[in-house]
Amino acid sequence: MGSIGKSFALILILIMAVSSVIMVKTAFAQSIPAPSVPEFTVKFVDASYNVTPSSSINPYTGQNVTNEGYHVENRTIELIIKNQPFASYISNGQNISFYFNVREKGHYEENWTTIYTVDNYYTSESNTDYTTLTYLLDQNDPPFWNNIPSGGQVDFQVEAMIGYVSRTVGFASWYFAGQESGWSNTQTLTIPETSSSPNPTPTVPEFPAIALVILPLLLSMFAVAVILRHRKTAQLE
Repeated sequence: MGSIGKSFALILILIMAVSSVIMVKTAFAQSIPAPSVPEFTVKFVDASYNVTPSSSINPYTGQNVTNEGYHVENRTIELIIKNQPFASYISNGQNISFYFNVREKGHYEENWTTIYTVDNYYTSESNTDYTTLTYLLDQNDPPFWNNIPSGGQVDFQVEAMIGYVSRTVGFASWYFAGQESGWSNTQTLTIPETSSSPNPTPTVPEFPAIALVILPLLLSMFAVAVILRHRKTAQLE
């Protein structure tokens, strides 16, 4: 009975300690200013390129080596968020900072996927007028896992946050204390159709149109000069 009583008392003390931490955290968070709902745009950037075939000399054998051409996919999605006036400061021993969180989903699904989490670090506001977030579309990385087909549509929302990230004493779990703006309006991005060539061939440059006019003219002038020179030589003989 004594062991049960001690266990119950320990649990009660633990609950009271956690409750006091939550109350202090809530009261402190209320003193932090609330950010505005962020404004942002989203765009698709295709920086893919072809590497043309080339040849080189093997430095060890002296043989000519042919390097096959190939195509490099480099497609990204960029979120450009308008920053809000804010300067970080220290309060109650905590560094109060400005963060952004982002979530995305397929245009035809209901559930959102949050890109950043409290234990995976929110993204901080940059020191310029805009914060640009770039996500690789062709690598097996979150949040897209290379599963958005050409012509697919992706929805995005952004949230602004002012506060700090810390850990709960005893539980070692992460938490955010501060103010959140709420999620922005939805921006939808359509992934355009892309054409890739795995074995590109170098293109042959075309002559400009003006060259087609100048070249016959030069040939005509050269022919006239040859004829005149021939006549002059004949007269001297």
